[in-house]
Amino acid sequence: MDTHGDTAVAHADHDHSVPESGERFEKSELVYFVDEDKIAGQAIGKLLAVVFLISFFLMSGVCAWMLQNTSVTHDPQEGIGADVHAEHH
Repeated sequence: MDTHGDTAVAHADHDHSVPESGERFEKSELVYFVDEDKIAGQAIGKLLAVVFLISFFLMSGVCAWMLQNTSVTHDPQEGIGADVHAEHH
């Protein structure tokens, strides 16, 4: 006699009944989910704000550094900070 099939049926008979209220979750579970969702949303918002501020300050520093550290020559490939109104020979 093979008992493998009986074991599979026994594991499939878990109690997955719907609560008496007809909802999928209890009210206390829904309140918990909403509270946790608010906390997660606030944490994600703070994380995004911090990443934005770090990126903003780093890029501002890079722009300031590039504007200060470029030499004023007549090299056409000099780029940022070059004196565009200077005479070219």
